[in-house]
Amino acid sequence: MMEEKQAMHQPTLQALLETVKAQGMPGSNRTTHQYPPSGTGITNEQIAAMSRGSMPCLSALLSQASIGGASQPSRQSAPGNTAAGQLEALGRLLAARPSASPYIETTSDPSGGGAPPHSTFFSSAPQAPTLLAPGLDLAQFAALGLPSVAPPVQPVPALEVSAPAPPPSSTPSAALSAPTSSRSRDLAKAERQMLVQEKNRKAQRRFRERQKQRLSSLESQVEDLMRQNHHLRAQHDELTQEHASAKSALAARTRECEHWRKGEHDQARSLAEMLASGEIAMAVQDAGGEAAASAAVERIRNMLEEGQKAVSELDVAPPEHRASRAQRVEEVGRALVEATVQAVTAADTVSLSRFLTLNRDTLQPVRPAEAAQHAALWQRCYDALGLAPAQAVRVVNARTRYLARLQEIYTKRQEVLAGLPHVSADGYRGDCYLHAVAEQLDGRMGALRSTRAPEAQATATFVTEVLQHCLAPAQALRAMLASRPLPLDALALANVAATRVRNDDTLRREHQDQFACAVPPDPAFPTPPRAPALQ
Repeated sequence: MMEEKQAMHQPTLQALLETVKAQGMPGSNRTTHQYPPSGTGITNEQIAAMSRGSMPCLSALLSQASIGGASQPSRQSAPGNTAAGQLEALGRLLAARPSASPYIETTSDPSGGGAPPHSTFFSSAPQAPTLLAPGLDLAQFAALGLPSVAPPVQPVPALEVSAPAPPPSSTPSAALSAPTSSRSRDLAKAERQMLVQEKNRKAQRRFRERQKQRLSSLESQVEDLMRQNHHLRAQHDELTQEHASAKSALAARTRECEHWRKGEHDQARSLAEMLASGEIAMAVQDAGGEAAASAAVERIRNMLEEGQKAVSELDVAPPEHRASRAQRVEEVGRALVEATVQAVTAADTVSLSRFLTLNRDTLQPVRPAEAAQHAALWQRCYDALGLAPAQAVRVVNARTRYLARLQEIYTKRQEVLAGLPHVSADGYRGDCYLHAVAEQLDGRMGALRSTRAPEAQATATFVTEVLQHCLAPAQALRAMLASRPLPLDALALANVAATRVRNDDTLRREHQDQFACAVPPDPAFPTPPRAPALQ
């Protein structure tokens, strides 16, 4: 019975031994072989299973074979011919192989002629213990009852078995079922490359997003800076235009100031010449001395200085500030007019009235050169006022009433002077007569002194009417500034206005009904008659 089992499994063991020999001998790292022939009964799947087998299985087989061989020692044959010998040789081959199973690298024939693929074994990486071919388990080998294993034999050298091409149906299944480390490495490498490429794409996408955001931020900043630059350029152009206009206005004002300084210098020189001559110089000095002693006159002079400053600021002020400067000039002019009127009204001497109404045309004759300079002075003052026709008419009417009042006063004074006694060389009659004349003169001088108060009152009324009712505060201020260092002569301005109105026929016809009376052709007072001699 045992012999029949051994005979039945002998082809299988023979094929297994040849296959193991074909896989390589111990000490060889790489052996190339072909698949075993189809007549041996070992398929590709069995070889793959053998490569994944384990050494303990063969050890168990050898133990069973030894037990079986011990029971039938008489039937043991040569190791290479019997199943026990073949199994023993197979055990020695597998025991001599390294513990690490080889890798299998399957390559296809590049010619594509249908030749079976070649397998290359590597002994570098560890593998699981090799199993026997599928279908051969421990129960089958135990049933063989193999005899004891003979002493070990020398290792069989490596063989290269070239088998014929397997059937076409078995080639694709073997190629698909055999895992290859090269393909795994290629797949792992390709997978790593795909992961790296995916990371690179994500990094590039994030980089492009950041670049896009940064570019958008820079564009917005550039737009803001361009708008600010445009706004600053507009402001710069506007300031440049304002600077140019202010520079031209300053040049014009500078020329006007130079002209004014020159006019003031000429006026001061002419007035100095006028003050250095004759009785008019003495009269002005007396009037100036009495006015300087008065607090009202000192106040008027201080206000004139303030008015000069306000007028200068108004003349050089830009258009947007002219309204406030003009209001300041009006305030100073109104205060100056009120102070002047109060001083004239409160004056109890004729000298102050004459100081405010000095008119050389009404005084005794002077040299023609001085009279011409004086007339030119008040004509310039009148031109500086810029009077309207209605204002000129009011000034002329005030002058007419003032001269009529003075005419009454001077007529009465002439009567007093006509009654004064006078003594001639032929009419000398002794001391008694002189005493009588002295008493008569004393009475007449009292009558003459009584005419001074009405004259001062008439002068104050005339000045008040001209400054408050005929001129605006700013015009009155400019007139007083133009007449400096002399005080304002209201009668002189009224005489210039009367001359202008008399020479303007159109103005006289338009305002004929507004005149209080006929304009006197000559502003000079009539010469008082000489007093009769005393008999």
